[in-house]
Amino acid sequence: MLIVDELLRLDSEGEIVKKVKLKGKYSQLEDALRFYQPKIKSRRLPLLPPQIDQEIDYFAKQFAEDDRIIFFYDSRYRSGEMLDRLRNWFLPDKVLWPIAIQGNIAEYQLLKEELLPLYHDQQATYSSVKDRVNQLQAKMQKWIISPAPLKVLRTQSYNAIYKQNKSLVWKLTKVRSEKKVNTLQSGSLENIWQAFQKEIPKGKIWVVTKGLDQPLPGMTQQIALNNETFPIGIPYVYIVAVK
Repeated sequence: MLIVDELLRLDSEGEIVKKVKLKGKYSQLEDALRFYQPKIKSRRLPLLPPQIDQEIDYFAKQFAEDDRIIFFYDSRYRSGEMLDRLRNWFLPDKVLWPIAIQGNIAEYQLLKEELLPLYHDQQATYSSVKDRVNQLQAKMQKWIISPAPLKVLRTQSYNAIYKQNKSLVWKLTKVRSEKKVNTLQSGSLENIWQAFQKEIPKGKIWVVTKGLDQPLPGMTQQIALNNETFPIGIPYVYIVAVK
């Protein structure tokens, strides 16, 4: 069984979405987005951290359907330490593989493609899966193209509703960590993308876009998000390449 955090969802076949919870009047993300409209000032939607008893109940119900679960989660929202405790709780009869991703949906698509064969291998262990993740992440290069890359990336700013800006100046940002980024270029999306294509590294490339009017040219494999997701009102392009 493949389960993914609502914050990383692609709505692809075979994907079970684990909902996040919000603090305040509306506990479900889709309800908050339906009733809260963008204003001049941004509106942050605080997330309610999961509790261990709730997580045990949730996964116990899922394990009634399948003995093996691979769970891709957003590490900005969920605790890896708690998920490791859950994994040990259900052993040895039930197998839970938590895979941490820091909000990058293109990275989720990459890791999903790479790890599902291991998931289907009954001899594979969580240790071998973590080794494979570490190998891939060591080879990854990551970029965000957006008018506001840091609002897309950082924990304190991504879960908010922003008023859409009609005149957009896009930025190409190379992501080294949540706190370390380099802005390489700014301008129109068209010009940035043309320049980026000339410098794009050889190898496999995963692209996920949100809020674009049309697909990016010259990229056969790209996913356009249909669902509205954080940060609301800010378009972006996630790019991940493996050398």
